[in-house]
Amino acid sequence: MLPVGSYVQGLPDSWAAISVRRLLTHTSGLPDYGRVIRDWDRPQSRELIINAIGTAPLLFAPGTAWAYSNTNYVVLGWLIEAISGQSYADYLRHRLLGPAALPSARVDSAGDVIPDRAEPYDHINGRFVHAVQLERSVSAAADGGVLFSARDIAPWSTALASERLVSRALMAQATTGALLDDRPSGALRFRLVRRAHGRTSTCNGMPAGCRASPRSSCISPGRRCGSR
Repeated sequence: MLPVGSYVQGLPDSWAAISVRRLLTHTSGLPDYGRVIRDWDRPQSRELIINAIGTAPLLFAPGTAWAYSNTNYVVLGWLIEAISGQSYADYLRHRLLGPAALPSARVDSAGDVIPDRAEPYDHINGRFVHAVQLERSVSAAADGGVLFSARDIAPWSTALASERLVSRALMAQATTGALLDDRPSGALRFRLVRRAHGRTSTCNGMPAGCRASPRSSCISPGRRCGSR
């Protein structure tokens, strides 16, 4: 398993030694930058994120435990850019959204006027208020960055079930439990889909969720929202 530092330059030494698979399965030990940086309406550059948590110790030695961290996704986005030579947004358009023939899905871009986009709200002190608008670099980062509608769910599910986007062998890896120190731990998949499970999250008034069942080739919207 090659370390991510073989591809992405400028990472802290402790990050650079982590394998790509550990990032994919949230067994890297990277702390979640979202617990330190909370100014969603301001630019969040790579330098800012590394300066904020780059010297912090890992939560655990890579491969010894599991902890969800948005930092995993952000670093994976940097990896995509380093290998493809494209921005993360352009890569999504050309490699995933276009080939999947999704009718509405698009890369997020805070500040753009997007027809039929749902406005985000927060419930604070007993009343609903407009949520803080995400800054453009935040909304397009690899731990988010995509807007889907209900019309996109079926063609996305179909594209994943075929080999249009990824091979069946890779999808099998993505939906198979990872290992912790050579011991199986069933829920540690790539989080592209989770077998017979779902994930829900909220960010600045925008709850989202998805429930996947690869056996029936069906992915349906989640009905509950939880913590990010």
